Amino acid sequence: YKVILIGGIGYERGDILATVALNIVGFFTVAFLTGYLAERTVKIERELEEKKIDFKKLEAMNKYIVENINSGILTIDADARVTSFNKAAEKITGYTLGEIYNNTIDMIFHNLLDTKDYSIPPDEGDPSYFRIDTPFKTKDGRGLFLGLSVSPMNPVRKEFSDGVKDGGYIVIFQDLTRLKNMEEQLRRVDRLHALGELAASLSHEVRNPLASISGSVQVLKDSLQLNNDDQRLMDIVIREADRLNALVADFLLFAKPAVKMTKVNLNDIVSETVDMFKNSPESKNIDIQIELEDSLFIEGDSRQLKQVFWNLFLNAGHAMPDGGKLEVRGQWPGNAEQKFIEITVSDTGTGISSDIIEKIFDPFFTTRDSGTGLGLAVVHRIIEGHKGTIEVKSKKGEGTSFKITLPSLIS
Repeated sequence: YKVILIGGIGYERGDILATVALNIVGFFTVAFLTGYLAERTVKIERELEEKKIDFKKLEAMNKYIVENINSGILTIDADARVTSFNKAAEKITGYTLGEIYNNTIDMIFHNLLDTKDYSIPPDEGDPSYFRIDTPFKTKDGRGLFLGLSVSPMNPVRKEFSDGVKDGGYIVIFQDLTRLKNMEEQLRRVDRLHALGELAASLSHEVRNPLASISGSVQVLKDSLQLNNDDQRLMDIVIREADRLNALVADFLLFAKPAVKMTKVNLNDIVSETVDMFKNSPESKNIDIQIELEDSLFIEGDSRQLKQVFWNLFLNAGHAMPDGGKLEVRGQWPGNAEQKFIEITVSDTGTGISSDIIEKIFDPFFTTRDSGTGLGLAVVHRIIEGHKGTIEVKSKKGEGTSFKITLPSLIS
């Protein structure tokens, strides 16, 4: 073997060649691995970028869904402070995110997390979830009926847990007011059907004997020589018999109205009823103002519609025993096609307290000793039979306003 001196040290030629070959192989191996790893890194970075884009798309889609769903959605943290509030929640409640953000949920839903009045009891396996149906007042005071679902916000997937604090809740709610009203209307129809059968029986079984009693007493009163006390007793019997007969008539009208629909002009109906009211004792010291647009035609029963306005005028008179102002206005309420007519009857009387205003259309509900409690119930029933609506607004001590909306009949 030949010996080669390098730096004063002798190396055999074979060892040098082996070392060089090993270094060359190592160099190319490192180069190959570096290229592979670089290519792999670029590929992974590309995949991560694609996943990042997909995640952003998913995040944007989730945000779009939350913001555009019809249900109200809000989230609260472990301290019951609002952390998010979607557009539907703003629309339903009347509050904005800016108004309630970081405020406690009690600002909107009082004692929600402490409630035990569940419409759907909590799941035994997860008692922190529950659902309730509850009355609700919006920011501007409108009354709604909401269905609320409350769920714990404890993330179960690690990728969704960043920034989410355990112990919060998601509250999802829907406006069920229309559904509740429909349910109440169905119950009302069932009750009215039963009342109609009862009214038909009462009309025959009660009114005929009443007519006999009243007629007989009137004959005795005219034929006998009665002293003042007896005369007064006879008058009481006749008056109470007439009152009972009127009560039965009102009950029959409420429970089973016989409708005869024709083309009628509400201008004539209102004017004739006002003239009748002016000649009644209830109109004493009352200033009556009428403002009606021309040709307010509808399809209706003129007799029943007169009864509606007569009952409303009498109510106004009873609410103003010392006098006041009664206003009657009829108009097309700003609809270009003139599909509906609005009639408002307003007084400056004693008003109706908020705790009973929801009951005034209930049959036999009255606040007067001499009242039958059927006047406004009959009004509601007739308007309902004419496919219309009636609303009431009142403030104790300031007066009451009834707004009637009826489908029009263009002349």
